[in-house]
Amino acid sequence: YVLPMFEVTWAPALSVFSIAMESANGLNKIGASTTDLEREHMEEISQASTQVCLEGLRLGTRIAGLCNLELARNTFINALLNFAALGTGKVMDSRHVRCLECLFDIALEEGQVLGNTWEHVFKIVSEVSRLKQVFERLKTDETFVSAPVPDSGTEEEDSTVELTEKAIDEFNAQRVSEIIDSAKIDKIFQLSATLSEQAVHEFVLQLCRVSRMEISGYGGGV
Repeated sequence: YVLPMFEVTWAPALSVFSIAMESANGLNKIGASTTDLEREHMEEISQASTQVCLEGLRLGTRIAGLCNLELARNTFINALLNFAALGTGKVMDSRHVRCLECLFDIALEEGQVLGNTWEHVFKIVSEVSRLKQVFERLKTDETFVSAPVPDSGTEEEDSTVELTEKAIDEFNAQRVSEIIDSAKIDKIFQLSATLSEQAVHEFVLQLCRVSRMEISGYGGGV
């Protein structure tokens, strides 16, 4: 009964989650006349809406994997990747980092059914590790206090654009490092020992594939 119902409902459900996630990101467009109490209330609603959407995406990935619907599973994972905005050169807010946490939770809880989408997980692990290294270097810089939020809305000369990209990377490195626990990443590899033979095969295959991409210098980004 589950398979035919899910085949009919997963795409509309994903559309609803996507629209709700985008709508929850509109707090920066609130007018100046909004009171602090109203803003706080809207922030609570936004956080709750985001959490429901993330749970829907997580469960959708699980059901798709259990039903062997590769298209649905891959689409749910790709949606989370897009919402995370990792490696896109954009400033990451708390919503983006929560999407990363959701992806890591899926890797921990649903690794048995991830199949070839392990590739995306390992690319995320690689980028998060890089950002953590950036933040570790920043902490040794005596002049570093807090990575500024860059203004990407203006067009400047090439040198200024490069500085802006650097500032964005540093800001994202700080935000990701403060929220994402490295122990969770380590646990993904530790729990791979509990996967079935087929799942372990896919796990190792995609790990080697992403590693080869990075070593060769192509396709290694998220």
